[in-house]
Amino acid sequence: MFIEERLLDCVSYGTIYGERFRTEIATMRNKSESRNMEWSESRGEFTLVFAALTEPDRAEVMRVFRVCRGRGIGFRMKNWVDYKASDETLGVGAGADQSYQMTITANSGSYKTTKTIRKPVMGTIQVKADGVPIAAIIDYSTGVITTNAPIGAVLTWSGEYDIPVRFDSDDIQWSVDNRSGDTYVMGSDVQIVELAE
Repeated sequence: MFIEERLLDCVSYGTIYGERFRTEIATMRNKSESRNMEWSESRGEFTLVFAALTEPDRAEVMRVFRVCRGRGIGFRMKNWVDYKASDETLGVGAGADQSYQMTITANSGSYKTTKTIRKPVMGTIQVKADGVPIAAIIDYSTGVITTNAPIGAVLTWSGEYDIPVRFDSDDIQWSVDNRSGDTYVMGSDVQIVELAE
């Protein structure tokens, strides 16, 4: 199950956005290494900090946690350090309706990695064929773009994207950090992980 809505935008400074790969390393008797890269794409791991929240923001975090039943249901989140793409390659035109999965690519010399984009942000996506904007049908729940471009035209996309995530715990705890007037200032750290479904 998944909620196609961006949630938890009320994070505070100090929130940690990160990515992880999984590599198994075996060290040989001669000290050389054998490295097995088990994941083809990175996985986002985040520590969301909710500090000095207003009461409505705290209530919103609790609403999201309860609706998602902890780890049970995924939702969209904006990764503030990685949410925008510019002229990323989609593929090559086929002269007929063709579907393409949105990805972003990182290159270093002859090496490259690709990350699948599954949650583009509505109203921000532009598709081009040989640098000229063209019409396209965008599935905002999967990141699949369908378009009809001339044979051989290089297709690119630009725009913003969210990431599919879930809570990494079935419990949430709050601390009362101080009292401000007649209200209590509360804070919490919440672990979130990226979904690959």
